[in-house]
Amino acid sequence: MGNMNIAILQFPGTNCEYDTKYAFEKLGANVKFCWHKDTSLPQDTDLVVIAGGFSYGDYLRSGAIAKFSPVMKAVSLYAKDGGKVLGICNGFRILVESNLLPGALKRNENLHFISKHHYLKVENNDIAQKTISMLLTLHEKVLMSKEETLKTLKEENEFLKYSVYSIQEVYESSQETIKRLQKQLEICQEELEFCKRKYKLMWNKAIDDTVGK
Repeated sequence: MGNMNIAILQFPGTNCEYDTKYAFEKLGANVKFCWHKDTSLPQDTDLVVIAGGFSYGDYLRSGAIAKFSPVMKAVSLYAKDGGKVLGICNGFRILVESNLLPGALKRNENLHFISKHHYLKVENNDIAQKTISMLLTLHEKVLMSKEETLKTLKEENEFLKYSVYSIQEVYESSQETIKRLQKQLEICQEELEFCKRKYKLMWNKAIDDTVGK
């Protein structure tokens, strides 16, 4: 990646651009920032990166306002001409909202913000296989798309394939957890009703015994 020129976009609310800059510079790349009001990208750009954060405070929904920023017109033209674009976290959502990626993102099933560690298996011919822990912090996690689009993503390369599988596993695991919790809640409600009836009978009996004396 040495001598590669990276353009990192900045929106109001972006908070990971300097982390991203640091990571690419550690790999030997040259990094420049592009403000959301810029109407063009640096001429020598090899890769555009949209970093994570909360662009425009995630108002309406993640990426919904950022897609209208002037710089995104330049990014769209750059991508259509074959340029490489990487969206990280909030940046990925901006790419989906801008129709540079297919599909749509669905809110978490519990409608709450999720922040937890998830284990990702790294598989690459250049490095040893290993499992790394990554922190997931997101409002949306499920990519809703046509079946043929998901199939293409899975088959396109190893990284995307395992990423999609990983996302599906997290979603399916969450669904199973929700079902188990719902079942446990039903059982607790039944036990609560039983206890209410039991103690009501015991209380009535105690009153009758007291009155009888």
